[in-house]
Amino acid sequence: MLKKLVYHIGDNDNIRESSIHSMFKNLLNPDKHLSPTTIRMHKRVVIAFCKWLGLKNIEFYFSNIYIPTNAQLREKGICFKSKNREHLEREQVFKLVQGFLTIEDSRVKSSLFIQLWTGCMLQEACCAEFTESSIIIQYTYKNGQRLPLKTSSIGTNIITSSRDKFFDVYALLTECRPEVVNTKIANAIFQNIVKNYLGNKTKIDRYFLRHTALTWLCKSPMVSIKSVAEMAGHVGLGMLDRHYVKTPVKDNRTWDKVMPIYIDCLPDGWHGFLISCLIASKWRNLEELLNKGTPPEDNLYKEMVDILTRKKEERKKNFTTLR
Repeated sequence: MLKKLVYHIGDNDNIRESSIHSMFKNLLNPDKHLSPTTIRMHKRVVIAFCKWLGLKNIEFYFSNIYIPTNAQLREKGICFKSKNREHLEREQVFKLVQGFLTIEDSRVKSSLFIQLWTGCMLQEACCAEFTESSIIIQYTYKNGQRLPLKTSSIGTNIITSSRDKFFDVYALLTECRPEVVNTKIANAIFQNIVKNYLGNKTKIDRYFLRHTALTWLCKSPMVSIKSVAEMAGHVGLGMLDRHYVKTPVKDNRTWDKVMPIYIDCLPDGWHGFLISCLIASKWRNLEELLNKGTPPEDNLYKEMVDILTRKKEERKKNFTTLR
């Protein structure tokens, strides 16, 4: 954003009203219009930068710049360039999980599954680190290098979410490892999975995984909104409330009714649903086997059951096997 400002300043030795107007005239161009929310965010950052430089009467620079509302744009039939803040329905997520399990590149596979679990940005997912009790993200990966974490123009030092036995099962079944991912490679693989498992008409990018995860986490009965905000890297609850809590969904069935396979020890909510998707994908005839009293004999299934049935104090001795 500041690079854009520097570009419009040009050869001048300081910020002028004409520089600000040139920058925002470009941003407000109907042919490539950003959303009003994004433009206002740009304005806040520029104002903060000007204050940092010690400039006075900063609002004067914006005196002739008018940022329309979403409703005003719709009335004029203007489509603006913006991230499509939509979520995937749970039935679609189940199909995507099946597709992600087929990915051979472990780095891309891990990044996508971390996004689904935490709702983090795609550039942050490949910088996740697992500790004994937490999933920690304190960097973002951009333009081939690891940079300090930034979320929604407001700097935040670290994003954390708790690690429990359910994440351990998730990590086991997905072979999830935090590794740096090449963005172009990841995009190509993701689009191929979407095409094969959701069809040609579905047009989404990896940002949808963030919105999907946060939307359904907000609708999970055992997850607090505050913890979701911390996981998302949001400083306040306002954005979470506007874009995720109040997001309507098509399928309003309770979590136990949408689990691909119902296992009573899994938590009601998004994380339990993801694990259920993985179990149903790994052992497609599991329900039949359990009804017969003959559970799978493979080591992966046994290790999963051991983790799900262990007591909290047993966690530490198993920690190294999943790190």
